[in-house]
Amino acid sequence: MFMVMKFMCGDIVMKIFKTATNRLIRYFEKSRDAWKARALQKQQQLRSLEIRVRDLSVSRDYWKKKAKEAEKAQHETSKKEHSSRKSELKKTDEDNLDYPEKSIDLTEDKVIEGEVIESNKEIAVLEKNNTQLLPLLPPAHHTYPVFIIQLAVQQVIYAGSSLRGCQRNFELLTQFFCLPTPCFSSIRHWLLRIGLYLLQTGHEYRSDWIMIVDVTIELGTAKCLVILGIPRAHLPSATADRDKRENIDKNSFVLQHQKVKILSLEVLTTITGEVINDKLEALSKKVGVPIQIIADQGSDIKKGIDIFHQKHKDTICTYDITHQMALLLKHYLQDNEQYLSFASKCSITAKEIQQTALHFLKPPTQRTKARWLNVATSIDWAQRLLAYQAAGDFSAIDPTYVFDGKAYRLLLDTVDHESREGLVNLLDSEVIYPDRTSFSNAVRACIGEEAFAQYGRVICAAADQGKRYFQEKLGWLASYKNEIAGYAEMIELVQTVQQQVKQEGLSQNSSMDFENSIKDKMLTAPAEQIKKQIIGYLTQEGGKIPAGEILLGTSDIIESIFGKYKQYTANSPLKEVGKMILTIPLCVTKITSQLVKKAMECVSTMDVIEWADQVFGPSALSKRREAFRLKNET
Repeated sequence: MFMVMKFMCGDIVMKIFKTATNRLIRYFEKSRDAWKARALQKQQQLRSLEIRVRDLSVSRDYWKKKAKEAEKAQHETSKKEHSSRKSELKKTDEDNLDYPEKSIDLTEDKVIEGEVIESNKEIAVLEKNNTQLLPLLPPAHHTYPVFIIQLAVQQVIYAGSSLRGCQRNFELLTQFFCLPTPCFSSIRHWLLRIGLYLLQTGHEYRSDWIMIVDVTIELGTAKCLVILGIPRAHLPSATADRDKRENIDKNSFVLQHQKVKILSLEVLTTITGEVINDKLEALSKKVGVPIQIIADQGSDIKKGIDIFHQKHKDTICTYDITHQMALLLKHYLQDNEQYLSFASKCSITAKEIQQTALHFLKPPTQRTKARWLNVATSIDWAQRLLAYQAAGDFSAIDPTYVFDGKAYRLLLDTVDHESREGLVNLLDSEVIYPDRTSFSNAVRACIGEEAFAQYGRVICAAADQGKRYFQEKLGWLASYKNEIAGYAEMIELVQTVQQQVKQEGLSQNSSMDFENSIKDKMLTAPAEQIKKQIIGYLTQEGGKIPAGEILLGTSDIIESIFGKYKQYTANSPLKEVGKMILTIPLCVTKITSQLVKKAMECVSTMDVIEWADQVFGPSALSKRREAFRLKNET
């Protein structure tokens, strides 16, 4: 039976492989032996590592026990010294009561008093030195001193350095100072630990919170809901008295990052109106019901705020002015054929001239996201380019002049016959002149000083190579001159009201203040339409605010914080909402030595890992590595 099976297997092998059976047997045996050897080696390595882990665990427990015993002994010694000192002082007091003359002598000699005074001075000096030395000492159970951790975190948060760039900065400093150089991964852990510490820190319960709500999304299903807060008491006091309002700082309502607090930072996979409402309700129980909520009113956020407002009628819900103004421009421009044509030509021209001598005049890149928030950039470029064209100096593009057939044809209707005859000599030579001066001298020699005074400017313009190239690629812009002036007028109105509300706040008087600021302007019909819509917005949103009060009217601060956070994640291999959201609390916090020390001692790296596993689970990068690892196994 075995022989039959052997022959059958041999037949099958012969059918599958062309190699001789005896050679295949040797090859398979060799492969099996190599596999066994590798498996045995891995088992030995695994056993060795297990033994090492066991030994290290025993060693750790031993030294941990020794450390605790030493700490306990030190504590007992300190306790005994304290009791002994207390007994001595008590005995001295009793002696003073039994022998008053001794007390008098000691007082007269200033012995005890001097010792007390000197001791108090020493204590004060020690406390002062302790504050000064705090940055130079490491936090408990750490290697790096506080100031190194603080400097690393400040480089990333305040200076915008990357993690590896921060490490390089420390390496450069070691040329001049004796400083330790932390690894970029250590710096990342410091950021996350301080961020988690700040996130877990509670906030006071108040009745005057102003909340700013928004959501940031990246790749994947995770979304980050952030709710900022600033107490109304931290803003300038408002009054209906017009004279007193004039004394308010014009930038008093422009929020700085460190003026606001992170009241809530939630990572969610699903965001609906009901979820937003639940988060607002839960937060209100912790810190108090807000007097105002500001948001861009995306569909889910708007629905959630509306549900919340139904229960809390006193809360004022304000539509962010930046997004409202972008919406007004969108409604007017998105179906405007002239504007769409202008935007299309800007996009085409940018690609055509980016590798040419005209690259410095390239139109700005048009954003696919939030493009209506950035309309002003393109219109400003167009206005500046038209002014450049009107100035007539194209030497930065090409300073040379050539009088060729094309230039001659341009002069047929503007220069008399006699002068054109004189220019034939230039036409025949087609010399390239390096600048306007040399070309002007050549023209004077051909047509005379009198004719040059009359036609020189026209002739130079026709031969200007820079102007010719400009007209070829950017000359189309002149046909949009009137439309651009109209768009600029609308944008000026939008920027005026944005500046007013962002710097001076939103109130019942905002619409009147806006009308007064533009009362002397002559507006076109489209701009007049935009003006009415702006006044309608100010009347509606300002009317919600009680008389005599001034509140916020923009959520720009949260957009700014999101922008800063996305700088930190810009170089991530997969841009997802991950652990780096813990840098958001750092953006609104003053980073001090005391904060760094406390955070390092309260939050460990394992705390961050456990928090991330609970909130995010496996990262996209780890999933990608696991999925692509199969390539090496197949």
